[in-house]
Amino acid sequence: MIRVAFIVVEVACLAIAHLQGGPPWTLVAAGAFLALSCAPASWPAIGLAAASLVWLAVFRATGDREYFFPYTLQLATLVTCRLSDRGRGWGLAGGAAVVLVFLGIRVAQRATVPVLAVEAIVAAAILAAAWFVRRSRPAGPLVEAVIVAASAAVACLGLLL
Repeated sequence: MIRVAFIVVEVACLAIAHLQGGPPWTLVAAGAFLALSCAPASWPAIGLAAASLVWLAVFRATGDREYFFPYTLQLATLVTCRLSDRGRGWGLAGGAAVVLVFLGIRVAQRATVPVLAVEAIVAAAILAAAWFVRRSRPAGPLVEAVIVAASAAVACLGLLL
């Protein structure tokens, strides 16, 4: 039953991302959902994935495309947390894959090298910190929720750089 719910939420999130954000938002979500399919489904993970759409709503309300970054980091950190129990490198590899999709999109959008460098460094630092905290704490939905929310908030602060 939970797998079916995950697929329904995934399809709904992809549809909303496509209709409201366009292909870049959809590609990042698709990459994250593909990685998340390698982890056990859980209601909290489904909720955290759906909650990433808050960044899409903020983008639509403000017109500020920079909110694509915290959206990406929320999903990438969720992937990092969910895959961390699979083995040492799985969490970081999954989160990094989502960030690489983001950076590929940013290259296609013709972001400058300094902007790409800052985004890559901030994303790498956030994922490394999230991975470390997740691996050093007992697994649980509250721990993951705090890590994911904090990562998105730090990504917002990273926009100030």
